[in-house]
Amino acid sequence: MNFKKELKVNKYLLKIDLNNLFLKKKNLFFFGTPYGIDFSKIDEENIESKVKEISGNFFIIIIKKNKITFITDPISNFRAYYKFYKNKLIVFNDLKKLNDFKLSLDKNIFNFFIDKNYTPGNITFFKNIYKFQPCTIYHYTGKIDKKIYFEKFINIPNRSRLNKLLSNYLDNEINKIKNLNKKMILLFSGGKDSCLLFQNLIKKNVNFTPVYLHTNPESNETLKNLNLAVDYCKKYKKKLKIICIDIRNEVPNKFRKN
Repeated sequence: MNFKKELKVNKYLLKIDLNNLFLKKKNLFFFGTPYGIDFSKIDEENIESKVKEISGNFFIIIIKKNKITFITDPISNFRAYYKFYKNKLIVFNDLKKLNDFKLSLDKNIFNFFIDKNYTPGNITFFKNIYKFQPCTIYHYTGKIDKKIYFEKFINIPNRSRLNKLLSNYLDNEINKIKNLNKKMILLFSGGKDSCLLFQNLIKKNVNFTPVYLHTNPESNETLKNLNLAVDYCKKYKKKLKIICIDIRNEVPNKFRKN
């Protein structure tokens, strides 16, 4: 569901144009696919203290008379952007729908993105368009103030504790899957994470099919990954289903069909 709203914050104009509205509670708006919390117990007064309990990808807005609050998920999986334009703050998440101004590419930042696969801070590779950063609460009163809602702490590595926590977590989650008594699909890349899941599914005797999504045009890297996945499945005598995806098509028919 789309959400559009124009309002005044103090003497400043704000335009919001977002899609994927998930839930509205008075002046509290959830976007994306949040889960893992009892939303009946969440309101605009306690949301900032409860946000760490929410899972999924989400973007939250709280609208008050003299202050608008924006809250991002821990890794900004719900991508939202903002721009100051003609004494107006515009908040949006769909670059294709923008009519207020033309997009202008920042070639230096774009080249940085090509090299590093990210853009630093709140910068995007479009000039004067900024991204809402992860794990952050923004307050807008005419100017933007922000704070990270996870406290900074010094990490003390403990490998044995990490292994135990990970093992317990995988046991619990895979038991839930096993109790469903349904055939499962493992999206299998042949990398460390999917191999760990593969091993644990085998250990728990879960009925699953490993599926490898192979992209065309091919590259040395994609062929290397495919060979790893094939060899790994042979080792465990598990049949690998390979789905080829032509990345030149936006929604490949073969992928949709499978």
